[in-house]
Amino acid sequence: MNEETKERPVDALGNPIYSVPEGNLDELRVRIEKLNKRARKLNLAGIAVTEVGEEFVTKVEEVQDAFGRNTGQTIELKFRFVKVTVVGETPRENGWDFAATVQHDEGGNILAVSPKFSLSLPVQYRTAETLCEHCHTNRRRNDTYVLYHSETGAWKQVGRNCLADFLRTTNPEAIATYAELLQALNDDLERGFGGGGLGGGKQYFGTHALLSQVAALIRVDGWCSRTEARADYEGRKQATVDAALRFFDATAKLAPEYREARVVTGQDKENAAAAIAWAQALEPAEGNDYLWNIHVASNREQVDYRAAGLVGSIVSAYNRELERELAKKYERENSLNEHFGTVGQREVFTLTVRGIRSIEGKFGPVTIYKFRDGEGRTAVWFASADQGWELDQTVVVTATVKDHTSYKEWAQTNLTRVALYVEKPAKAPRKRKVAAPVAEAVLA
Repeated sequence: MNEETKERPVDALGNPIYSVPEGNLDELRVRIEKLNKRARKLNLAGIAVTEVGEEFVTKVEEVQDAFGRNTGQTIELKFRFVKVTVVGETPRENGWDFAATVQHDEGGNILAVSPKFSLSLPVQYRTAETLCEHCHTNRRRNDTYVLYHSETGAWKQVGRNCLADFLRTTNPEAIATYAELLQALNDDLERGFGGGGLGGGKQYFGTHALLSQVAALIRVDGWCSRTEARADYEGRKQATVDAALRFFDATAKLAPEYREARVVTGQDKENAAAAIAWAQALEPAEGNDYLWNIHVASNREQVDYRAAGLVGSIVSAYNRELERELAKKYERENSLNEHFGTVGQREVFTLTVRGIRSIEGKFGPVTIYKFRDGEGRTAVWFASADQGWELDQTVVVTATVKDHTSYKEWAQTNLTRVALYVEKPAKAPRKRKVAAPVAEAVLA
């Protein structure tokens, strides 16, 4: 063992701790599997890597324009390094179905249920510790797995290493060979996995910064989920979260006018902060794993691509909640199920915004505003551009009544050519011309 190895930090059991670029972890696991094949032939315990910590490295890059030229602007890119120790693997527990992955976070657990698993997970896994119920150890783990035994109805939480496909054994005669395998892994870590470069590591994004950009995009383009984008076979739609992530890519070829129109404003930052605070205060009911997941994710200060889709949806979920709260408020107030205004005439109306929706129209994004007048009657306007109005904001507008329709048996007045009302200044009274006096004749 060389001097460099001796100076390495170790854990409580004396295992050396390495700092590995996150992008190299898959390659490291492949190398470990090759070593474990040798260990199995020798009837030895397998070798695995256990994650015991993390650190982030910040890299500053120039932002490029659509032609690949530097713009003079910079963005900070964050990369994660994982601190790992070399440990022995534990055996796999056979006969259990894979139900879910529990992603452990300081704010709680995110539950990724297997698509083929139809039962609801017990609520206890929302706050379960990183305990492996098979090897009965509780140490730092990013993920644990929930297993279900269909015959007995039993649940079990198992750590990553306990999913290995062989049993741990002790073989005193092979201690020397086992030490050689550990040293071989140590050499691999020293040469290829713990270098000073970023190693193709994953990029991370500040949660508030990401949600602020999402809020800016919703303000301009409306919300588009990844599910909706995938269903668009013409390829015209892009998920809002994916569009936001491009603003954190220094090499993304974004047209200057596109980027400038979606610059984050102070209001966007406030909306993002409000959405995060709402998600952090959630207490979801049993069975609503989505709200639980965004509650947990909202407590992260930074997220990777894996969690960006979930975290990015918080603003949209918050906006829907605001609309539901307004709907409840209006239900308690007087409402009239009748039309107002005269079709074809342009009039002045005082309206309160009670709903905002964005859809993809034939000629681009359309913002649908739903209003309530002072009598509780409903009006709708399909706007070609976002007006910057907020929910529960009262505006005085001039508008033409397009027609009177109904939606779900409720009278709906459809408006067009809506604009903020500007009172014209009163005209000054016209001065009357006074005829010049006629000179009286002077008598001689």
